[in-house]
Amino acid sequence: MPLRSTHLLVQALLTSIFIDDSLDGDVGAAMDIGRWAREQQAWVGVVNYCYSNCALVFIGGVERPNFGEVGLHRPYLAGAPRSDAEVEVEELVPVMLD
Repeated sequence: MPLRSTHLLVQALLTSIFIDDSLDGDVGAAMDIGRWAREQQAWVGVVNYCYSNCALVFIGGVERPNFGEVGLHRPYLAGAPRSDAEVEVEELVPVMLD
């Protein structure tokens, strides 16, 4: 493989993020990683599924190969006050899944 091609391949691998089976995460960290991905001109790919804040990382990529599913709900900040309805839903979901 020519040196230039090898260099481009190594650069691509060093600026690639692959997301596999992510259900949740920290919105602030996801936004930071997404910004980093954009600054680095990174590829961000989804292998299986990416639901929640990891979608913010995926969106930051300049190339976004998707081999699975991406879903994003309304993100919230951990320290922000929540409504009574949000608290009620959070308490009911585990009960409904049992």
